Amino acid sequence: MSHAQNAPGAVSGTIEADDSARHISQGSHAETIKKVVEGIGVAGEAVMPFIPLLAAVTLVIDEIVKTYEAAQYNKKICNALMDRVEAAQLAVKALQRRQKENEKKFRNQAYYESFNRFLQVLKKIKKFIQDVSQLQGYRKFTQANSVKDKFNGLITEFEQVGRDLNLAITIATEEQRRIDREALEEDIAGMKVFLANIEGGITNQNKQINMFLEEFSLLKAKVEKSESSKQEMRPTQIPSSEIEFPLRPPSNRECPTEKRMWRKLDVEIKPLKLSDDDKTRIETELALLGRLREGRNIIKFYGLSKLDGQDVKVMEWAEFGNLRSLYMKNDIEWPLKIRIAIDICRGLLFLHAVDILHHDIRCENILLTDHYEAKIANFHLSRVTEGPTVDIKGNIIEIVHWLAPEKFSNKPFKPYTTQCDIFSYGMLLWELGHAKKPYENMTIKEIKEHVEKGNREIINFGLYPSGIQVEYTRLIREAWAGDPYSRPTLQEMFLKLDKISETYHSGKSPGLYPRRDLGNSDVSPLETFSSPPSRHNSTPSIEVSSDGFPKFDFDEIEVPIKPLMPLDDGIKAYKVRDFATAWECFAGHAKIKNSRAIYWQGWYLWEGLDGPKKLEEAARLFKQAADDGIAEAQLRYALCILNSEGVRYNRDEFLKYLRFAADNGNPSAQYYLGDVLLNGKLGVEKDEYEGENYIRLAAIKEQPKALRVLEARGVKLYG
Repeated sequence: MSHAQNAPGAVSGTIEADDSARHISQGSHAETIKKVVEGIGVAGEAVMPFIPLLAAVTLVIDEIVKTYEAAQYNKKICNALMDRVEAAQLAVKALQRRQKENEKKFRNQAYYESFNRFLQVLKKIKKFIQDVSQLQGYRKFTQANSVKDKFNGLITEFEQVGRDLNLAITIATEEQRRIDREALEEDIAGMKVFLANIEGGITNQNKQINMFLEEFSLLKAKVEKSESSKQEMRPTQIPSSEIEFPLRPPSNRECPTEKRMWRKLDVEIKPLKLSDDDKTRIETELALLGRLREGRNIIKFYGLSKLDGQDVKVMEWAEFGNLRSLYMKNDIEWPLKIRIAIDICRGLLFLHAVDILHHDIRCENILLTDHYEAKIANFHLSRVTEGPTVDIKGNIIEIVHWLAPEKFSNKPFKPYTTQCDIFSYGMLLWELGHAKKPYENMTIKEIKEHVEKGNREIINFGLYPSGIQVEYTRLIREAWAGDPYSRPTLQEMFLKLDKISETYHSGKSPGLYPRRDLGNSDVSPLETFSSPPSRHNSTPSIEVSSDGFPKFDFDEIEVPIKPLMPLDDGIKAYKVRDFATAWECFAGHAKIKNSRAIYWQGWYLWEGLDGPKKLEEAARLFKQAADDGIAEAQLRYALCILNSEGVRYNRDEFLKYLRFAADNGNPSAQYYLGDVLLNGKLGVEKDEYEGENYIRLAAIKEQPKALRVLEARGVKLYG
């Protein structure tokens, strides 16, 4: 681990650029500036330096809202931060509207610097919400109190900069602090229970979030962007000689010719048409599907073969076929229904964790093994969460019965989201509970009009529903809410289903019985449904003085505002050895608490560019940036500890910061940590499984040493 190998240019990370003024001036961001200018009206000379900052703040707040809307975990923590962001948004709009009354503020250098710091705090809030609300990001919070410490630090920083700017924000009341504490405790406790019970490939044997989730997402993104990676990503080819007829025919399936054996496993053989035009695309998608084998509730794809001259897919065998066929022939006991619902929820959680939306959740696409374990199948409409929306016109006749109301109209167009999958899952729960297709006798037009009016299928479990049915009903109603953001997360649904299962567990093995009359034929299939209220019941209170802002002392001598040089320009100056310009830029951004600039200050002092090297001061700055989540700084500080450069050697601290950097996506750190674990270095207990996982993550990002290690071990990156 030489010094040269980890210079800023060699250590890549995942931290977004802070070059705000330049960032917002390109593409759609230029439109944001235009809107800000229009909102201000005729801008005076004093406000001109603030226009890029106001536009950047507007843009970041919009991005925070979108990030919040996509949140799948820790919604209460995110809510607490959103209360503050929304209050800040109102205060900034008031500041823009009353520019003439606040002209002295706009002419004050200290105010300008505080506004820059305000922008940095908003970016940190955005990053924190991104991490804490998604499984892959949450894996970074390895220590018990790391979520709480980060949250409290952000709140303190937000409140301080609000006071510095005299923004009219009053959030920090005792009541709000109590609500914040409760939100933190509830969400952290919920995540603890969730991770202890979810399994299914989402967590590993140690109940920690599985690194496979990150590996798959990175690999999928790489394959989608790189033609060469597509050529390498190919499904397993299974020789026809390895496929045999089963020892016993299927007892619960209508097509015994579909069943075969491969390596002592029962498998299903499905014909596949591969034309020259789409062969590469289909094979790439199948190869990715094959990588989902760690998802226990995803039907396994083993590979391709050729039988009797026909290309075929070799899939996991599901003895009981699809769930719709099962409930059409049998009555399913309620404990088993709950267990099946949990399996499907777990499978959806796994798919969403690797950034895949299924797009077609219904009982016909759920298969059941001989142990009644549910497996999600039929991925022909699935897509990545950030990918283009799939054209569903050819499938609308079927999927409309489970389709979310926001997808009925394209005016304005709304993409398919995780909330759409959750709505479809709610409709599946209704279908499973009532053992029939929703809106069975309605046309597409009738379903569309009915659902858009806020109506849904009737929920009817008789005059005296059991406790399990009452709880199940509540879940369905929550999932099919008209407002997408009022729907529960899948995590919340899993925890509730798990609790129902535990509460009403009968102690006996659930079974199936021949289908009998359900007794609902005399009940109308429809009912009116009112959506629950939106997230907020009231707008955060904002206290203002008679002139709209608290009093502020602007008696200092007025001087023209000196805008900050974009940080990326300072880094460029550093690289061309214009060290004076670079230091001025780094210092300016560090003053407004830009952690990335603090990291670069550390490099400046580490290299001794203004005199002797200052290793202790550099290490302190590296640690400061590391504790604020900068991956490069986390790796650099770990290496300082390892080599006793500016800080005393401490093995545990070295490993802690190295793991921080690795879990924050730094490929060099992933390689180094993988090497330590793989070979049991530094007295660390050898762990080949976890070590190889970190090496794989680094190799996907083309870290050369990691690629060589995999090659030496005979491990195929795309295999």
